[in-house]
Amino acid sequence: MGDHGAVGIASLGTERVMGFEPTTTTLATWHSTTELHPLALRHSTFYPNHSALTRAIFVSRNRMYALPPEPLLLPPALIERVLDHARSCWPNECCGLLAGVKPGRVTQWYPLTNTAASPVEFLGDAREQFAALRAMRASSTELLAVYHSHPTTPPTPSRTDLERSLGQSVACMIVALWGDPDQREPTVRCWRLATHGYSPWPWSVLCDD
Repeated sequence: MGDHGAVGIASLGTERVMGFEPTTTTLATWHSTTELHPLALRHSTFYPNHSALTRAIFVSRNRMYALPPEPLLLPPALIERVLDHARSCWPNECCGLLAGVKPGRVTQWYPLTNTAASPVEFLGDAREQFAALRAMRASSTELLAVYHSHPTTPPTPSRTDLERSLGQSVACMIVALWGDPDQREPTVRCWRLATHGYSPWPWSVLCDD
């Protein structure tokens, strides 16, 4: 997303983004994927106004980690799918989810429809997001990264990216297309996001077997 406006996939489970209220199911999902602080979930039965879930995500987003994150490891075919998705959505932003097994081996790719259909913001389709989360649970995999593209701007997080991050245990991958995907090779960067800053998240493409 560019700095001049955006809506992210973050805050999954909140009414404003997802379109319906969170329940214990969504809380259980995010407890396993974003390492929410247990005290924030102490009264996690139902949240009719989703304020407790918002606080829980806030704790996760601002939690301090002493060690750098484990590198994301992507098969060549999977990163090509991400790049193709970004190119196919140009001049608008694309978005999607990457899942796999910890510490960081990516095995699944879930492209999402950007319902914002905009070159400066993305909003992942709510039904597709929850279908992806259900598939992850069924396959015993976890959400490892959220990706989106920047059609014309560098692959660095915007203020809105930081505000809407899913927490420091979920990587943010950004694909920069530099204004014309046919003229320049895309640039991919991964980041660990917090509310007031970001740092690089190491990643690499696995060698073909």
